[in-house]
Amino acid sequence: MKRTTVYLDERTDLELDRMARQKERSKAELIREALEHYFAREAKLRRLPRSVGMGRSGRPDLAEHDEELLAQIFEEEQVRVAAEWRTEAESR
Repeated sequence: MKRTTVYLDERTDLELDRMARQKERSKAELIREALEHYFAREAKLRRLPRSVGMGRSGRPDLAEHDEELLAQIFEEEQVRVAAEWRTEAESR
């Protein structure tokens, strides 16, 4: 592993300390895990079909809010998949 330095605002650092104690893990572990989740999410968004954005949405502000809308779609998909998994697990 390579060592790096991260500057955090006080609130974020306090929350990271709290979570590290709660989970009995190091701050570095939590930061690595958070980055892995972030990179996976970004990779999934990059894999969107090339056809995304090729139509008329009827929203004049679409270009200004494209990342927010894609994140919302991604979150909704995560909720849907989690619900499917729960349903499958309960039926076993």
